[in-house]
Amino acid sequence: MALVCKVELSQTDGITLTVLNKDGKITQTATFDGTTITHTCLGEENVSTVTQTTASIIVQCKKNEDTSTITQTVDSMIMECKKGGDTSTVTQTPTDITLDCKNFTLNAESITCTSTKNTAHTAEGTFSIDSTKKATFNSSADMDVVATTKLNLKGADIAGAATNGVELKGLTVKAKASTTMDVEGLTTTVKGSMTNIKGSLVKLG
Repeated sequence: MALVCKVELSQTDGITLTVLNKDGKITQTATFDGTTITHTCLGEENVSTVTQTTASIIVQCKKNEDTSTITQTVDSMIMECKKGGDTSTVTQTPTDITLDCKNFTLNAESITCTSTKNTAHTAEGTFSIDSTKKATFNSSADMDVVATTKLNLKGADIAGAATNGVELKGLTVKAKASTTMDVEGLTTTVKGSMTNIKGSLVKLG
């Protein structure tokens, strides 16, 4: 394999180094113009470029219109990947990390997330939390579970306990047991504008 090597010197344009691989159809170029250093590796379909100044470094791989680019400065680092009409971007500053993408997947043996202030999760579609073992939700203050339409609670057994009071309120409230229902209290009051007590056997006292 024979290479063609060329060195160009200019008082205005700086230094250009070129290595031409005719057999592999690859051209390697390095330019030093006094402000910017640029390294380029050009093939038949792909080209990779490293551009360096005193303030930034840009690394890019390109094939047709598809690109993968890393831009780094003292204040930020941006990683961007473009293919077709899709783009994913990771932007990092000294205080923030932002990830923009179409799909995000995280796989790990264990995951721990901690925030010293607020945490927010928002889904414009379906939001699911699944666990093959015990799941626990704890709050040191109040906890609100709100549904604008229907709220379902299902389980083999459901237990509710409160150190103070328990209140159920609704336009209509129904409690139904397939076998036995026990209503018990130190003082029990059943009150209504119309109160019906029905059963094939009713025992009072």
